[in-house]
Amino acid sequence: MRFYYLTITLLLLALNLSAQTSDAIELSSEQIALIQSQGAKGVQTVFSELGIQIQDLQQIEEFASEAVSHLITGSSNAEMISEVASGITTAMAEIALAENIETSYIIEYASAAAVHGVLEGIQDTNINPYDAIKAASEGTANGAIQFAVDTGTDTAKAISAASSGSLAGAIEASVGADLDVVQTVEVASAGIISGAISASDEANINIADTVTAAAAGAAEGAIEASVKADLVLNSQIVALAKGVAESDVVTATDAKIGVEQTLKAAEKGLNEGTFQTIAGNGQSIRIFIAPIKDANLHELEEAIVSGVSTGKKQAGYIPIVYTPYEDDPTIRQVSPN
Repeated sequence: MRFYYLTITLLLLALNLSAQTSDAIELSSEQIALIQSQGAKGVQTVFSELGIQIQDLQQIEEFASEAVSHLITGSSNAEMISEVASGITTAMAEIALAENIETSYIIEYASAAAVHGVLEGIQDTNINPYDAIKAASEGTANGAIQFAVDTGTDTAKAISAASSGSLAGAIEASVGADLDVVQTVEVASAGIISGAISASDEANINIADTVTAAAAGAAEGAIEASVKADLVLNSQIVALAKGVAESDVVTATDAKIGVEQTLKAAEKGLNEGTFQTIAGNGQSIRIFIAPIKDANLHELEEAIVSGVSTGKKQAGYIPIVYTPYEDDPTIRQVSPN
């Protein structure tokens, strides 16, 4: 059980936070304008005004959700929502780094909060909630990678935290908003992979490693939040793998990146994240679950395979099988499957 592998520092922090209570955070229009115009500097100013400490993860999540919900307007589109989610994730991580706090913790909490905040912010608009969830997840993934690259911190750790937070937050928010959770998992995972590939390509870093970490984090967040909400786990895994695979094919193709390589990386991450989390060894800290002793590992493996296969077909992916002709290795045979 991974709980026992936590450091004493983290354990004391968690105990301290669980004992704290705080008033609901309410932001003024002036504070929202400050955050919007000054980024991390503006957030830090508002923290000082409200007495928020970056170490208080519960308040950090509440603050990020409140900020995002106010930054979303009726005219917001998917691109704007993605930018808002990316901006708040990056700003919070920058403050954590400056104050010597583990940035992956803040990224995870801020990413979960971003999805909650987006669904809250679009309530009185005509924005499709599933499009908004996908955009928010894409933004948090993009922001986490940009932050890691710019600051020289661990990229895999950052994107894993963002993915776990986004998926868990999406499930929690969709349950609260009475949305289809399976569809939510699919679009959230698609957004994460899209953001991870695009940001990695732009930063010229190893895309396969990033995709593996993103898929693993997404699997952890999906499983932990599903267990917490008492949802059917296999359905979430199929939706997760479908969203990951479909988005991988589409995004990698658009970016002219090797689809086969990124798909293998995604499948590797899905398997690693799923089975580590089932064993109680997930890396994220926001939700803790004990090992799921009655989990049918074979069924979960089949769920991943089924989801990946469906996602690839949905994206129109046709694998290329090379024929073993020694005289002409350029000849290719297209598999109908």
